[in-house]
Amino acid sequence: PNSALAYMEIGQEVKIAFGYDVDGNGNIEWLPEKKSYLKTWKANESQAEFTATDIFDNISGTYYRGKFYKDGISLYDLAVDVFEDAGIVDYFIDTYLKSVIVYNPMPTVSYSSALQIIANAGRCVLREDRRGRVHLQSSFIPEMIPSTNNQAKYSHIENVLKNDVKDG
Repeated sequence: PNSALAYMEIGQEVKIAFGYDVDGNGNIEWLPEKKSYLKTWKANESQAEFTATDIFDNISGTYYRGKFYKDGISLYDLAVDVFEDAGIVDYFIDTYLKSVIVYNPMPTVSYSSALQIIANAGRCVLREDRRGRVHLQSSFIPEMIPSTNNQAKYSHIENVLKNDVKDG
């Protein structure tokens, strides 16, 4: 009863760090911490076992705000609405999704499923980084057109998108 385990709660934030003895001499190389959430735990006098998952498994609730948009809504704005309704404040949404317009209502699904539907519709990847920030970003290189409003004589704006070595 006096153990720290008595204070463990399902859903609480857990930081996990992985280390590896790289040369067998106790020189441990540590990977950056990963933010996760406690799902289950059990312990006895000598051992403890924990299961932690990502934010998508920890988000509870259902998105009920799906509606028909007569003039359409961008997937970007739809994702913002899902994030806000779910109470997720730390996220990144690719601005490319501002150009993808949809009209159909989002079905009544879990927040995680709603975000995955948006990712699929926009040909994006839905992931969480090590710090627990959710990313919704394109899984392809979008078409890009370089432009400038003040190019120097020696500049060649058309070369910006080429993958060659640039002289400095």
